[in-house]
Amino acid sequence: YWRDWSSDVCSSDLFIRETWGESLSVKFLVAGTVNDSMVPDFNSSDLIVLASTPENFDNISYKVGAALLHAHKCQTPMFMMDDDVLISPERIQFLHLNDTNKNPIFVGNLLELAIPLRNPVRIKNQKYAVSNQTYPFNYYPPYANGIGYILNLSAVNKMVQSHALSKTQFLLKLDDTYFGMLAFTARIPVTGDKHFSTGMIQITDFSKDVLENQDNADLNICQKYNLH
Repeated sequence: YWRDWSSDVCSSDLFIRETWGESLSVKFLVAGTVNDSMVPDFNSSDLIVLASTPENFDNISYKVGAALLHAHKCQTPMFMMDDDVLISPERIQFLHLNDTNKNPIFVGNLLELAIPLRNPVRIKNQKYAVSNQTYPFNYYPPYANGIGYILNLSAVNKMVQSHALSKTQFLLKLDDTYFGMLAFTARIPVTGDKHFSTGMIQITDFSKDVLENQDNADLNICQKYNLH
């Protein structure tokens, strides 16, 4: 599991280490120039540090590239997610993810025919704008959004061995879109799966249920909030 880290969610990362990530291999992607005071466990063994990359929104695409290269080096499948995503690892049931004889698998919440944002009116969307010089096409290739996506080992190896990282136009601020472009370059299809929900739930009520009922085995949070 590779989790895109940001300095304002350090407490949630500590929560992950103590709960669902306690018995799993979870790697937190963080830039190396972030202030040490913002990261109390900066030297933790579960951090992947991008030493020469400032920690800011413009550089998040470097993190997915780092996660891909790390998965390839370790020869393991990968589950990439944003820092605001809750998952239930025990409910993930993809078979043969480590079998390199299987066809490449890239699965998540599929987005198709997404249109580049050129001249956004709303200020909060301006950070997602992409110029024609940076990306001259009318649509992005299919990709999976940041609630999480899974690649089997065959997909990891093919994406690296096809030199997709060096052949693909780099997008600084759109990490999920950029990862879809890498898959497109490597000729790996992106598959949609309905079990990747959009995450659009009432987070206040959800957080309240989680925090107040951690020891209540009768509370089926997944069923209540329609989580797959």
